[in-house]
Amino acid sequence: MSLLKTLAKRGRGLFPQNPYFPYGLGIVEMSRGPHRYRRRKATASFEMAVSLHENQGGVQLDDQSLAQASRFLQLLESPGMPQPFDFGGNEYESEPSGPVAIPPGMQELLDELGVGIEDLLASALSGESPEEFIERHGGKSSKRRR
Repeated sequence: MSLLKTLAKRGRGLFPQNPYFPYGLGIVEMSRGPHRYRRRKATASFEMAVSLHENQGGVQLDDQSLAQASRFLQLLESPGMPQPFDFGGNEYESEPSGPVAIPPGMQELLDELGVGIEDLLASALSGESPEEFIERHGGKSSKRRR
């Protein structure tokens, strides 16, 4: 079990009104990747974090964490979000199933930068541009190459 997951689980038990602990559990769940995360757990965690943020006057999420939780909830509610281990019987049956292929050249770029697809997803959800992501991880931006 990761340190963040352990901290978030203990914190949620000890401080049930603090929104950072369910937020941390949601982040841990999403970090499992697009084909291994548990949609219900991630959604429940982020919903609880946002609800605790809105319904109390004590500890509240900072603006960046609240925005990220909201973006993850939007993503999780979208019909195009992969549903791991979903064997049918829901409204998305017409969607393609199985692993999503990474576009040609992207895996090589991610390997060169030493990051995973989860890092790229988190970056995109945070609003960071592809050029900023590449530069932040030590690569050369396509703007520089031109």
